[in-house]
Amino acid sequence: MNKSKKFAELLFNSSLDAEVKDFIIENLDKFSDAEKNEMFEILEKDMKNTKNILNLTKMKFDLEQKRFEKESNELELEVLKAEMEKNGK
Repeated sequence: MNKSKKFAELLFNSSLDAEVKDFIIENLDKFSDAEKNEMFEILEKDMKNTKNILNLTKMKFDLEQKRFEKESNELELEVLKAEMEKNGK
């Protein structure tokens, strides 16, 4: 993938507001190569941060889901135990 396509992909997938993205697209030819390179680096970091946030969120969700399932199983056992004791008396 060439750098222009990569830049467009990074810009499209970035966390920037739509207005900022539109501004960059409309004025891209007015930026110097150094400024474009700096934007490229910033967009790459933004994507890495976004991926890290998504990964951390998924890990947290998975942990909470496992905890919920464990607690649900424990509650089910308590309910079954209470029903058995009730039916046994």
